[in-house]
Amino acid sequence: MEITLVVWTPFTGLRYSGAKVSKENTSALEDFNKMQYYISCLRNPLTKVKGFHVGALELDERVIAFIMAWMLTPKRSNHIVLTEEDLKLLYCIMTNIKVN
Repeated sequence: MEITLVVWTPFTGLRYSGAKVSKENTSALEDFNKMQYYISCLRNPLTKVKGFHVGALELDERVIAFIMAWMLTPKRSNHIVLTEEDLKLLYCIMTNIKVN
């Protein structure tokens, strides 16, 4: 038996629906600003931002960022630093925006 979309979709209950969000396509995220969003997730919003590091985030955002880095979109590079795509996905998860 081969695991295909026909088999996988009913089994997991996942659906291919929602906004297509990527680095080039942010039309679904009209009010998204990566710097403002990152600062809003910090444990201490007065911290000087030198990079988008996971360790400075609040607990919920930090846990989701690690799940994204290790399971949803596995990286071969540094999992502690958030990319722009990571921030967009984190924003979508935290604000309940469906993405494809």
